[in-house]
Amino acid sequence: MRTNKAAIGEMRANLIDLAQTEVEKENIKNAKGVNIFKAEVVRRANPNYKVDYIAPASKIKMTPDGEHFELQTDEGNITLPMTGTCHSQTAQDTGVGVKYYNKCSAIPGLRSLNVNAWLNEQAKEDKSRMIRTLDGKARANVSSKFLRFDNDDAMKAIAPLFSEFGNLGVELKSYNLTDDYLMMQAVFPGMALDVRPGDTVNQGAMIRNSEVGLASVEVRSLIWRLICSNGAIGETILSRKHVSSRIDTGEENAAIYSKETIEAMIESYRLQLRDVVRDALAEEKFEARVNLLRDATEQTFSKRKAKKVVEKLNKVRGYSFTEDDMDMIFGNMASEDEFSKYGVSNGITAIGHEDDVSPEDAFDFEQKGQDIITIPDKVWNDIIAAA
Repeated sequence: MRTNKAAIGEMRANLIDLAQTEVEKENIKNAKGVNIFKAEVVRRANPNYKVDYIAPASKIKMTPDGEHFELQTDEGNITLPMTGTCHSQTAQDTGVGVKYYNKCSAIPGLRSLNVNAWLNEQAKEDKSRMIRTLDGKARANVSSKFLRFDNDDAMKAIAPLFSEFGNLGVELKSYNLTDDYLMMQAVFPGMALDVRPGDTVNQGAMIRNSEVGLASVEVRSLIWRLICSNGAIGETILSRKHVSSRIDTGEENAAIYSKETIEAMIESYRLQLRDVVRDALAEEKFEARVNLLRDATEQTFSKRKAKKVVEKLNKVRGYSFTEDDMDMIFGNMASEDEFSKYGVSNGITAIGHEDDVSPEDAFDFEQKGQDIITIPDKVWNDIIAAA
């Protein structure tokens, strides 16, 4: 995936608006994109911008317009506009269902009528929810068991690895921060092998987290192809779910984890991460991954069959590629004259590096590209035979 430069530009503009002095503004204007990315991660961790409320269902209501949450707090009622993710999670939590929930917007008051009725039922069962906010918006409606291992926490846990494996060299190839995800791709130039002469790949790692509960905090293996700067996202090295034992809210309607608890969790995760990454970076494991790529170059098919192969893979593997996607995959294979399992894989991952592809979609393409490589020989041969 590419770094979304437009998003970095928006972050830069926002940070400039928040700057206190002209010197700070000038420094932000001249800062590298990666430093803007890091600064925005830090800003989003600031309690002046990020507040989490853990409230019993009895103190959560949707406003009649169906676009805001109203929370009863010790400081009084607060009204929060809801993001798209928060809307989707509310539809799921209340059992209304996303399709009907969205349809309700056509009739004033119908959405809030449904949601508030089910919140009242949850209140009878003494249920609580965590409403996560950022910049005055309700960005997530998650379980009170949600464990807040946020982007700045993930960065703190991962940062020491860059020093520990510094002898391999570390290059940050992409970094993206959206409303829902943090995604980073780092490679180790000191770990390089040829799939075939002139086609070199590096070992790397992909880090992903979602502060709004759409994904675990996870680290995955990454194979980075130098000839076209494509990455294929492989197996999960380490994953931690955002789930803990429920916080007892008692009479309070907001609660936080102690600083010590978060720090202990970060240290525990860092130590696990160090061990599993060290194991994942073992030369024999990297070579085993590259050997799969080498084998894939030999699993060929004719150019005449190429489009049918992609269509069959789309159906059998449930990839949900559009017609445009499949045309691009074929075009990418044709541009390299690579009609093989390896060619299909690279044809898919290349789409994830198009400028107009979102980081979330890029992740999906790069994951599917690697999935192609891991298709068992018998399944692959059946697909080719049926194409």
